[in-house]
Amino acid sequence: ASHGSIQSRYVSGFLTECSDKQLRQNVFLKRLKMLSQHTEPQLIQLLDSRAQSALTLGKRNFSEVVLWNTALRDCDMVMEFLIEICTHLEPSIRVEMSELQKFAGRSIGAMDLKEALAPWNFSFLSQQLQS
Repeated sequence: ASHGSIQSRYVSGFLTECSDKQLRQNVFLKRLKMLSQHTEPQLIQLLDSRAQSALTLGKRNFSEVVLWNTALRDCDMVMEFLIEICTHLEPSIRVEMSELQKFAGRSIGAMDLKEALAPWNFSFLSQQLQS
């Protein structure tokens, strides 16, 4: 295992178990900053390469390259599909989000859904909800 994957496991475990939400937030944001500094050049190179591949194949973007041989042939079809799914799921999602917000308020003092769903709170709340 690489050094980065070992660190990621420790950070993930920490975010799941640490009850101090400010400390979870600090650790998450520092890890994110560190990762972005190391991966940004490679990501830019990858995105440029994919954009060039799409143009070479006569597509508007790389998503269309990936989708061309699937049931959802282009980005517009994907968006229509996602909108349809969201329309059907919205009522149950609203109920679940309300329950999550109440649970987050009780367990970590989250004031709103945005705070409850913050990435540094999500693993911890998921673990607490399962307990």
